[in-house]
Amino acid sequence: MVERLPSLKSLEVFVQAGKCLSFGQTALALGLSASAVSRRIGALEQDLGLALFVRHGKSVSLTPAGAQYLDDLAPAFAAIRSATEALSESGGRLVITTPQSFAVSWLIPRLSSFRAQHPEVDIDIDVSEDITGQHADDFDIGIFLSRRHWPERHVEELVPISVFPVCSPALAAGMRDPAQLADQTLLHVRQLPKAWDEWLKQVGHGAVALSPARRKDMRFNDVQLALEAAQRGIGVAIGADVVVADRLDKGILVAPFEQRVRSAFSYQLVCTRSRLRAPEVRSFRRWIRASAEETVLR
Repeated sequence: MVERLPSLKSLEVFVQAGKCLSFGQTALALGLSASAVSRRIGALEQDLGLALFVRHGKSVSLTPAGAQYLDDLAPAFAAIRSATEALSESGGRLVITTPQSFAVSWLIPRLSSFRAQHPEVDIDIDVSEDITGQHADDFDIGIFLSRRHWPERHVEELVPISVFPVCSPALAAGMRDPAQLADQTLLHVRQLPKAWDEWLKQVGHGAVALSPARRKDMRFNDVQLALEAAQRGIGVAIGADVVVADRLDKGILVAPFEQRVRSAFSYQLVCTRSRLRAPEVRSFRRWIRASAEETVLR
């Protein structure tokens, strides 16, 4: 008897890959990266103790065991999908409130996969300057950079974050050590006033916060504005890995130092308790948790 069943997500990835026989096409269908698909299949094979696929460069084929496993699992997933679609067929309006930085850098690039899975949901995105959610109120689902306790709402951690300095490539060219930040313009976000102090202290350069150069620091009411200023060479911002990943990949921002610090804040998903069982809320929570898990795996 199997002591522990494989994760449902890994089984879903296997069923999709078994049908299209391409990890790349599976990634597109499920809104994952090809490497995430490969890792999930590899982990499933390790858990089961046998190979499910034979790899042929960019294509794959099922082993006999994999073909039998697909035949057994596919009807179960078809039944799950049918039941879920029946539950959600009435659709509904979903109001999502989130900071602009998270919406632009993380949510919007992934939202097409939710739309493809749930075209019946009417999505209303409200970008908020209140990045911690302290004053937010009228929403079905809120995604905030916070560590708050929400006594009257359901709350769960969505994405933990690590923070580190980021700046333009030109500005980073002359920096090798965090001590050099004493001569730089630091870019602060008003709603996260301790971000720079906490990073500097944890990497052993707290004295930078006392430098006379702090008089030329700049403050913004939004993370996106601070990152835009950093991108244009105005100064150095503190970036959260989730938010700056795309800019780092494109090379328009760089991290001049290796030190990264796990933040006391994380992106939290906050929901009105009375709406938790609404089909559109359940669908979105399920989708965004899976997407967030892939972010962490990367």
